Amino acid sequence: MARFIGTYLGPTLAERGLTTEIYLGTMSNTDSGKDGTVLSAVTGDATAMRYVKGFGLQWNMLSSVSGLRSRNLPIVQTEHKCGNYPWNPAGMPPFNASAAPNDHAYAEESWKLIRDWIQAGVTSYSAWNMVLDTAGKNLDSQRPWPQNALLTVDTGTKTLNVTPAYHVFRHVSEYVDPGALRVGTTGGDALAFKNPDGTIVTVLYNAGNAAKATTLGVAGKKLQFSIPAHGWATVNWK
Repeated sequence: MARFIGTYLGPTLAERGLTTEIYLGTMSNTDSGKDGTVLSAVTGDATAMRYVKGFGLQWNMLSSVSGLRSRNLPIVQTEHKCGNYPWNPAGMPPFNASAAPNDHAYAEESWKLIRDWIQAGVTSYSAWNMVLDTAGKNLDSQRPWPQNALLTVDTGTKTLNVTPAYHVFRHVSEYVDPGALRVGTTGGDALAFKNPDGTIVTVLYNAGNAAKATTLGVAGKKLQFSIPAHGWATVNWK
């Protein structure tokens, strides 16, 4: 891969004056060592890295983010976990072979994944399935996998359903503008961003079984409000 990028792909794009950018990815598997080896080989090759403009990492590559941040290139999380995992049939919750759960538990799992990747330092985070039918099955006949999505369509009633995971993604994206920078937080389970216009967006999560009275301090000012049980609150501080 390093030789392909450095000797062929990169020089060809440059020679032809194309603005196409080369991203190394999407890398998906650290367990087998395959993608980790490719990542190491390319990043260790100065010629190849002259042409690489960013990295794409799937959900099994979180541990690789820290080592790439020194490159000062975009790091894109390219595939959010789809939930309802067929390789864990006895898990909690167990695998449902008939339909994707699209439940609140998956929304809470989604929050933790988004939070961890953003705190690790990725530039952007991508949902995998935007819209699926209610069953959500893939086309793999060997291992059918009903996957969760942000939106589902009931093909029988022809209605669009908004899933709990959609609201999680909305909490983290609605007021966070392109070019926003993550800012540090103390106390509680939260993410915060500073937009280019100076506004501060804070997303807070309450994992408890009861509503939680919360005090948020931003720029020397305080705001008090309640966060619902197993829920979120987003504050756009102008």
